Amino acid sequence: MSNDKYVKLSVSYDTKMGDADAAIAERRLDAVCDTAQSKVSNRQWRGPVAVKRDMDSTKRDLLIRIAKMYFLDGLTQQQIADALQISRSNVSKYLQRSRDEKIVEIRINDTSSNGLRHQDVLRDTFSLRDVIVVGSEPELEATKRKVGDAGAGLLRSLLEPGMRIGITIGTTVYSVVTQIEPVAQSMDLEVVELIGGSGRIDLDIEGDEIAFTLARKLRAARHVIQAPAIVKDPGLKRMLDVEPEVQRVLARAEQVDLALFGVGVVSYDETQYYKNGHLTRDELSAMIEDGAAGMLCGRLLKEDGSVLDAEIHERVIGLELQALRRVRGRICVAAGHHKARPILSALRGGYVDYLVTDEDAALHIQSLLKYS
Repeated sequence: MSNDKYVKLSVSYDTKMGDADAAIAERRLDAVCDTAQSKVSNRQWRGPVAVKRDMDSTKRDLLIRIAKMYFLDGLTQQQIADALQISRSNVSKYLQRSRDEKIVEIRINDTSSNGLRHQDVLRDTFSLRDVIVVGSEPELEATKRKVGDAGAGLLRSLLEPGMRIGITIGTTVYSVVTQIEPVAQSMDLEVVELIGGSGRIDLDIEGDEIAFTLARKLRAARHVIQAPAIVKDPGLKRMLDVEPEVQRVLARAEQVDLALFGVGVVSYDETQYYKNGHLTRDELSAMIEDGAAGMLCGRLLKEDGSVLDAEIHERVIGLELQALRRVRGRICVAAGHHKARPILSALRGGYVDYLVTDEDAALHIQSLLKYS
């Protein structure tokens, strides 16, 4: 599967059906279940649920067959109708039904020529495995949704049975999670929090809610850190770090195969530690003067990607950045030109394998590279 940016495309069909045609088509589709019913009648009776399961399976097989003939083999609706000895209007209905049941999903790559150039430059400069640059929208939230959709497609393409997926807190990470397509059957996956809860009022992007949503969609086991991301003093952090449940999840976090994370801006308007009262204005000012350029997994990074020497790190509960470096697939998602500095810090620090961002951020990153 390509890791390029995708958007969903609706399919238009040639034939409009009335209610009578639709009813006929439905009866034709039900008729293909006769084989399943006869097979059941020749075996030991297993009850109405088993019969329905066989019938639903047969219907789905027919929809898959028609969809492959149309979308993969390139046959026309009339050619399919002739081959299966059904009407063309039925073929149209079955194709629509295959879309409704998400058997068929059609996507197009809408990355602009500028976006493609940005992808190449960033991939080559930082030796990344892949870069996806989507078009920027006038509204940041719309851009986040596009980045989230692209990140969801990328994450989905990287999933393998038995994987552990680590996630952090953030609005763009949340956008990825809400837009990812659910898996059809269990892949024995695990979702693991990489940092404690944010303590924010907007619970939609609280860490355990993100983990719950992703685990539900991926039919995965869920492991959350039962502690806040930051506490008031280092002594309390040391006490929580030795709690068996916290230790268990942090140990799992060190063993994740994929890590999905965003980056934070260090400013009075953006830094959550300051907004939530964990940092005073003077403390944040001192960190900015010391060169804090971005935040990753609750830790502050400098322009060159090194970790800022800050007392606040002794109060953070979550995966250490040294352990993040050992994860074999690290996906950074971030939207907006204001995220350019923290993205660049994470890239320079060697924390990113896959980058999903937008054109404004990518252009600003290249400007920072040029004049740094």
